[in-house]
Amino acid sequence: FGSKVTIFEAMDTIIPQADKEIARRLRSYLTKLGVTINTNAKVLEIKDNSLIYLDKDNEKEESFDKILMAIGRRPNIEAIGLETIGISYGRRGINVNDYFETNLPNHFAIGDCNGKIMLAHYAEFSGKVVLDHIEKKYDDFVPLCPSAIFTIPEIAMIGMTEEELKEKGIEYTVKKTMYRSIGKALAMNEKEGFIKNLIVNNKIVGCHIIGYDASTLIHEAMILMNLDVDSTRIKDFIYAHPTLSEIFK
Repeated sequence: FGSKVTIFEAMDTIIPQADKEIARRLRSYLTKLGVTINTNAKVLEIKDNSLIYLDKDNEKEESFDKILMAIGRRPNIEAIGLETIGISYGRRGINVNDYFETNLPNHFAIGDCNGKIMLAHYAEFSGKVVLDHIEKKYDDFVPLCPSAIFTIPEIAMIGMTEEELKEKGIEYTVKKTMYRSIGKALAMNEKEGFIKNLIVNNKIVGCHIIGYDASTLIHEAMILMNLDVDSTRIKDFIYAHPTLSEIFK
């Protein structure tokens, strides 16, 4: 829209929860659009239209027409009477077990208030788990939860990042395909992006996508991973052509 945009991020990368390679690519796209990005920039104070921040231990100040502060979410559970009825909670939210039951029998907490995964689709899943528990339909299956970030291009992810695998000392291989190698992506002029699958013992343990409609594509990985499908079998599947889904093959 013709506005000059500057991003300040306290961490060393934007989208800190994402695989770092994905975050680097997003930063590259945003920079090409003219967005200025400052990482390792800890905001100290906002007064009027000025922003005061630390940049490599140096205090700096910049002025803007508008400042949007978007630094995450927290459970809205203070002063609602939890102490009165004795429900246990902490800084991250109401304490619950695997069935989202609180320390009080038959009292459940689903959604952002328990601080587990603060996403609408996880809240809906939580409600199903509670209902099954009430009806005594016990199931040990714990599904992996995908997430999406609606930047342009979109980002979607499920499972472990490459950084997490390295930190845990797990041996893995990377399978990556670029959007520009897919006919449908070329036809749509959506050539930017790639899919990155992390493989351990022929199983996908992490899938990370940056590109057009990543929030839809991630669900194929979600099914393959939750059903523990051998990744070597994917090449034997028949994909409709031309589709973006062919990127998995």
